[in-house]
Amino acid sequence: MRTSVLLAGLFGLAVLTGSVYIPVYRADFIWDDNLYVMPVDDLRTLDGLRRIWSEPDVLVQYYPLCYTTFWIENQFWGLQPTGYHVVNVVLHAGNAVLFWLVLRRLGVRGAWAAAAIFALHPVHAESVAWITERRNVLSALFYLLAMRAYLGFCRLGVSTATAAGGGGAARAEDTLAALQPCARRWPAYGLALLAFVAALLSKTVTCSLPAALLLIVWWQRPRLTLRDILPILPFFILGAAFSLLTWSIESKHVGGAVFLAHYTPVDRVLIAGRAACFYLGKLLLPINLVHVYPRWTINMHAAWPYFYPTAAAALVGALWWVRRRIGKGPLVACLFYFGTLAPTLGFLDFGFMDHSFVADRFQYLPSLGIITLVVALAAAAAARLGCAGTWGAPVVAGSVLLLLGSGTWRHSLVFKDSPTLWQATLAANPDCAVGHYNLATDLVDANRPAEAVAHLEAAVRLRPNYFSALSDLGAAYLVTGRVSEALATLTRAELLRPKDALVQHNLGLVFARLRQYDEAIRHLRSALECDPTYQPARDSLNEILRARAGLAPRQ
Repeated sequence: MRTSVLLAGLFGLAVLTGSVYIPVYRADFIWDDNLYVMPVDDLRTLDGLRRIWSEPDVLVQYYPLCYTTFWIENQFWGLQPTGYHVVNVVLHAGNAVLFWLVLRRLGVRGAWAAAAIFALHPVHAESVAWITERRNVLSALFYLLAMRAYLGFCRLGVSTATAAGGGGAARAEDTLAALQPCARRWPAYGLALLAFVAALLSKTVTCSLPAALLLIVWWQRPRLTLRDILPILPFFILGAAFSLLTWSIESKHVGGAVFLAHYTPVDRVLIAGRAACFYLGKLLLPINLVHVYPRWTINMHAAWPYFYPTAAAALVGALWWVRRRIGKGPLVACLFYFGTLAPTLGFLDFGFMDHSFVADRFQYLPSLGIITLVVALAAAAAARLGCAGTWGAPVVAGSVLLLLGSGTWRHSLVFKDSPTLWQATLAANPDCAVGHYNLATDLVDANRPAEAVAHLEAAVRLRPNYFSALSDLGAAYLVTGRVSEALATLTRAELLRPKDALVQHNLGLVFARLRQYDEAIRHLRSALECDPTYQPARDSLNEILRARAGLAPRQ
């Protein structure tokens, strides 16, 4: 690849990405950032860094490389969000560049345009603008680096000279030369394996890489041989091992989810089929994007839900049937898309299913397949119509990029801060229980408990066993003087989690307000049994004991 072409393409992708995410640079921390970016103080030390790597359950998920980047940044700019946002944007721009290099290596038409669409697409705004989703952009960086290195190891794709000649399809003789057996580059294999491990340590969903590599090899070669399969086996083993580790850790948290229903195999197929079609629709027409989409009802007795999995299966089947006439490319792109989506389609339980079956961030990597296919088809159509050498194709491409970029700019504004995020979510999804709960938390933090009550009541109405909402609603009732309602609500919360120190403490305060001091003391002591380090319960207990002894309260 000529240096000038490389630098121009890299500079263009960097400028486009950095420009559309300007609103993000001044954004604040939002949902879950306190769990990963702003952990407890003892994780900000050198010993904390050791624990991030050596104790898999020290955080909710074992993604130590991702959390190490947060640890490093914490040493430089502490809890100032701008630095974290800038790093996310830089990583996303790097992913666009690597995507471009992979497509050029494979001789895909419109490689740079596909990379630019990936960089500017609104469905990726959630992964970039939400600091916690560093795991998405960081894991994708190593995923694409591993893919590019593996292509070099197998000597797959077109020569750099051919790729530099215009980014279009390779000449027939170059492609045939690339398909001939030749000496492999084992240092590149080592780099691919190392990058894959780094991807898994950033987010385990990248375990789909070996299947994607096998698809690419099958696409590029007339047929798969043992020589093609054997080098990929270590990737499959590593992916399986990390997946089992992640499942063993996250199943503890998913298993304790209050709202996660039991789904039959038929339910899961219906969920997966509809989710896959939903994602495809948002990718092709990225409008009405929502942070937490409404969770639909599963009706296995109706006929229409079966349309979605049937349509997905029919699409793959049709592309397989016509692969000899139109080539294997479209089939590979669709298999890559559905296969990379598979871990988040609902075949296995994951925590976010508490709130919705879909989320934009789940198609950050899968979108690569459909973007490649659509751009390649558009480039081929332009060439067939004789538009490739005219102003028509650049004008259309520029218009598409402008529309996508403006959509990303607007959508990234939603992630300005937590109240803005949840207000926008509730405007589009009024029945979002977690949205009501988080907005109520923001209102409490802003010393507006009376306004928070309505949202907490909505969260409990939507999910009667929502423990956190019940606990906070009881506390809000108490603060606003609605003592009897506080007692009833906290009693419901206690039935769900009898050993919760905060609930026991608040019950103690309620009974103290009712002048039932024996009950108050019992609950406060129970709070300390649940958590001996919970100082507010100790302070409240001491004050009640002093009052009963006739001593003046401490100043």
